[in-house]
Amino acid sequence: MIEKNFSLQCLNSYCLPGTAEYFYRYHSEDELSDILRWARRKDIPLHILGGGSNILISRPFIEGLVIHMGPLFLNRKGETLLAGSGVDTSLAVLHAWHHGLSGAEFLYGLPGNLGGALFMNARAYDRSMSDIILSAKVMDETGEVFWVDKSDMAFGYKDSVFQHRPWAILAMLFQLQKGDKESIRKEMTRCIDIRRTKGHYDFPSCGSVFKNPYEAGIPAGKLVEELSLKGKRAGGAEIFSKHGNFIVNRDSACAEDILKLLEIIRQEAREKRGILLTPEVDIW
Repeated sequence: MIEKNFSLQCLNSYCLPGTAEYFYRYHSEDELSDILRWARRKDIPLHILGGGSNILISRPFIEGLVIHMGPLFLNRKGETLLAGSGVDTSLAVLHAWHHGLSGAEFLYGLPGNLGGALFMNARAYDRSMSDIILSAKVMDETGEVFWVDKSDMAFGYKDSVFQHRPWAILAMLFQLQKGDKESIRKEMTRCIDIRRTKGHYDFPSCGSVFKNPYEAGIPAGKLVEELSLKGKRAGGAEIFSKHGNFIVNRDSACAEDILKLLEIIRQEAREKRGILLTPEVDIW
């Protein structure tokens, strides 16, 4: 069922207000197919929303149709895992651990869902989604369903074909491997402890706001630190004192506060170091 004038404030990790002109919460493939064909006939812009952990709602009204993806299933067969795109990343890792499967531990504690992680080719601790994905089931803007093989996903650093096609990710097939459950648990604990130590859960945020400029030989967070920008505030937003590549909603920040800090970082990096930073956050 399509809803009108739907609030997105509880569906984004920054907790920013924003109203979708039209909103649809995933129910079934057949219904989604009908919805997409309807939007295509009406020439209505589409916005695919996953866990909302990597978006910045920059305006009060989002024109078009926001589709909140949500297939929620996990099926193991041997050393493969078939999962719906709406499954929480940490839940998927726990499911793999329960069956003694290793390879996805780097996702433990990463906010968001599997569909968004694949969309971004999420990366942490020298591991990426591209390391474990085999194929993905998608639906295009005409409502047609098909599978995409890993070889056709055009993976790059924090990039994938899904960022350049009007496709909704429905499900994913992962290749994992048998492992020792205690070793898997220890790696899961290591990953989430690093995130806690760096303050990932201290305040609402979208995680890293910029892609690391590897061509410049320095991570974005380290660059921000060298520019002495950590702790700088605009309204209720702050360039996080614990992690230079985080802009946090410290005290009822608005989108303008966050965008102002984002632009300050880009300008300082460009003018003082000659480095062009590319946003990782998806700005709506």
